[in-house]
Amino acid sequence: MVDRVAIAEEAGKYLFKIDQWFASSKTCSTCGELRDDMPLHIRKWACKNCHANHDRDVNAANNIKYQGLKMLMAAGLSVSAY
Repeated sequence: MVDRVAIAEEAGKYLFKIDQWFASSKTCSTCGELRDDMPLHIRKWACKNCHANHDRDVNAANNIKYQGLKMLMAAGLSVSAY
């Protein structure tokens, strides 16, 4: 098995694993509101709390990015603006 953490460290990078059950698709990346359900056929949706419109995949990607940034900051690592 490849040790991806070691490979990342050798390259001066960090690798954090996000829980596979993290609700990235059904959490609003604008306000954090969590929907009760999100069937796979729903590709675009509006948050009932802040009314932000989301593409399901873009919203999930933003939530995963923010989760990774939170993990970096919690580990005391610097976070680039990019």
